[in-house]
Formats: sequence, structure tokens, C-alpha cells
Amino acid sequence: MNSVNYFGYGSLVNRETRPLAEKFAPASVSGWQRIWGHRVSDACAAQVAGTPRVRGYSVLSVQPAARCSIDGVMVPISAIDLPALDARERGYARHTVTSIKSTDPVAMYVSLSEHVAMASTDYPLLQSYVDCVLAGFLAVFGWEGVDRFFATTAGWAAPVLADRHSPLYARAVHLPEDLTANFDERIVAARSQT
Repeated sequence: MNSVNYFGYGSLVNRETRPLAEKFAPASVSGWQRIWGHRVSDACAAQVAGTPRVRGYSVLSVQPAARCSIDGVMVPISAIDLPALDARERGYARHTVTSIKSTDPVAMYVSLSEHVAMASTDYPLLQSYVDCVLAGFLAVFGWEGVDRFFATTAGWAAPVLADRHSPLYARAVHLPEDLTANFDERIVAARSQT
């Protein structure tokens, strides 16, 4: 096996978080839903000045959902680069996706059971991670894609740790204030609908 295709549905959609040489194509997968339900324990999260003490944070995962389809990117990588991707996606297991248009197998990362739990006050969403994900969807799919992202992602009632100015997310991206203000408005709207 010389190359592997994977489907990215969260931060991997953002071009700035992947090696520059990687090519990608917009894609969608049916039968799955994104969820704010992957917990990461991190003592550093408790140290963000001016925020409540927490045990870690929550990021995206996926769960089966028969009537749902999610956008993302399909990325072909060399098989020798797969261990580095597996290391980035620690806490997840590679799952072969059959509900995507591809003649080759496509891997998607699904949370290991010990990391599966809804976001909470002890494991909030990181504002820096949410910004990175939304900026990626905006770049690839436009504002309609951002709206689809909100509609096909569960768990928006979760608290958000305001780490935008001191990012905890290792691949945080710097965004203009008018864009982050737009993202914040959409998050507030999504939270009010749950």
C-alpha cells in the first residue's frame, strides 16, 4: 500500500493544520454526525488566566447517524506518513468509511471509547479549536458550508473556554476580529437552539 486516503471532518479541514504538500478534495460522508464528544485531559487547560479551572477540553468526533451527512475533505497521503497522522489523532481509531464516493478505502478517525463523553464545564470546547475548524470550513465550503457544519454537529450547548488570545490548541490560527465575531454570533445562535 503506497498511499492512504483519509476523511477529515474537523480541524483537518483547515489547510493551515496540514503539511503544505498535501492535496485535498471537498467530500461528504453519509451515515455519520459530528459531535462535541471527544475529551482530552490537559492540565494546561486549567491555567488560562481569567477562566474557571477545568480538567481538559473537548474536541470533535463522529457518531453513526443514519439520516445525516457531513462535509469534510478527502486527503491522499503516503503510507509512510500514516504514523504521523495517527500520532496527531491519538485517542481516535482509524475506521474505514464506505459511505463516501471513492474507489479506494477511506479512513476516518473515530474516538476510542475511553475518550467518548459530551463536552461539559470540566471539559469545555476550546475557542481556539472552534475558530480553526470554522475557518477551515469557511475556506473550503463558504458560509453555506459553515451553516451545514453547525446543522450537522451535535453538542453546541457546551461551555466554551475563552482561550483565543492565549491558545491552548496547538494548531490555532490567527483570524480577524470581524470573522471571530461572526463565528461567536453563530455559536450563540446554535446554543440557543439546543
